[in-house]
Amino acid sequence: VYMGPNVSVNSYPDPNQFLFSVIGDTSVAVPQVTLSPLEYLDANGNPLSANQVAAGQTVRVRLTASNTGSTAAVVAGLALDSDSDRANGVIYDSGSASPSEDLPLTLAAGQQQTLEWTWNVPAAGPLGQYYASVQLEDSHHVLGFADSGWQNAFVVTPAAKASATIALASSLPARSVYG
Repeated sequence: VYMGPNVSVNSYPDPNQFLFSVIGDTSVAVPQVTLSPLEYLDANGNPLSANQVAAGQTVRVRLTASNTGSTAAVVAGLALDSDSDRANGVIYDSGSASPSEDLPLTLAAGQQQTLEWTWNVPAAGPLGQYYASVQLEDSHHVLGFADSGWQNAFVVTPAAKASATIALASSLPARSVYG
């Protein structure tokens, strides 16, 4: 039986009937995790204005994970993509960052935890709609405990152009005006 990132405890009609819930092995903890909607914030923690971020700026991705099952060690990962084609790779994967930016945590039974990643939008990266997905898995990335699914995240806009004021010295003689 293949159990990869597309197999989730929460995808079973009755999570209590999930294979690792019924085998009776107490060394395999099976949480039942739900995720809040993802939030997209600026570098100061404020919601993005019009859900937009400029290229070269920082975006924070935040959500809350709630566990109604067994206490378990999990790993939370974030993926961001600049198009809807996952087959061509993603622009950011927290687990592929060096060092890894996946979030290891222990979710106790009945506990909620806020998870947050900070990502610097590439200054020369693609503009337009970005997509996000968060997955909570076991530490071996075999069992999926929660998956937000791919969803619209934020829109990357062109970086603001720097402006400069240049003062020019006049070489003309000063004049007086009389009324």
